[in-house]
Amino acid sequence: MPKNIDKITTMESKILELGKKQHDKGYRGGVFTPGSVRSETEYSYRAINVALEALIEKGLVEKTVTSAIRDGAVVELDVYKITNEGMDCLEKVTSGSVKVYGREPSRERMPKPEPRQYSKPWEDRSPAPRSRDVSFPNPEIARSIRALEIAVLAINENLKALQGRVNRMSETKPEPVKISESEKPPETAKPTAPAKPKISRSAISQSTHHRLLILESVNELDQQQDNVLADDLKERYIAKCSENGFSPKGMSQFTPFLKRLEGEGIISLKRVGCKNLGIKGQGSRVVVKPTPQGQEFLDGHA
Repeated sequence: MPKNIDKITTMESKILELGKKQHDKGYRGGVFTPGSVRSETEYSYRAINVALEALIEKGLVEKTVTSAIRDGAVVELDVYKITNEGMDCLEKVTSGSVKVYGREPSRERMPKPEPRQYSKPWEDRSPAPRSRDVSFPNPEIARSIRALEIAVLAINENLKALQGRVNRMSETKPEPVKISESEKPPETAKPTAPAKPKISRSAISQSTHHRLLILESVNELDQQQDNVLADDLKERYIAKCSENGFSPKGMSQFTPFLKRLEGEGIISLKRVGCKNLGIKGQGSRVVVKPTPQGQEFLDGHA
């Protein structure tokens, strides 16, 4: 380092500190640019360039030229590097052998970069309208989505058809039993005593007929076996319907009908385990038993 350097300016010391910092980082051997100095110190480019020229003249910083690509074109950039003399000078500044004089230059606040309104300057200034058509890069995804849409439409159609059937079933009323004039019972005077009259089976409703057939089936099976199972009761009930010219209730109607009779107190239902019934297998079975009220109902329509 030249011996005549006994003092440097504050601006020059800041640049030497930045050069040493870059050198210690190992970033390209201490290379820096005026732009990096401005980002660190916020000094103006004019003050930075004056200080760099003074440091080059004193041999504390050296200047080189490098090539870079900017906006697709090759440009030449000036880069600076602290020298060994500059490192020694900075150590002497720390020890006090080299004086630092002058005030620190005024800082210029760097303007905040404004966001680009358009990605490329050569593109049209008017924003492109958004397209509603979304294209799927994977054809498998497009086919899967299309198949899902078709399945949802099919489910909606099935639900509509099912709802229509339920509405029609709820609107359908059982036809009343038509009784001819010859079958009508003769009108009799009301008895003075409160006796319960017997009703002829020809004059009762279909619902009552089904009740009577089930009660008769329960009584017959109850005399033949210890426990009357609901499955056995249904078979006997279907046979009785065939004998009397009635259409038996289907699988979906039979069990709710038994529940209704239980609610009326005509029969009792109890679920019993298969082991207690002496039946092989697991689970349980519904056991049907007659009740005194059911027997009274049956006797009243005998």
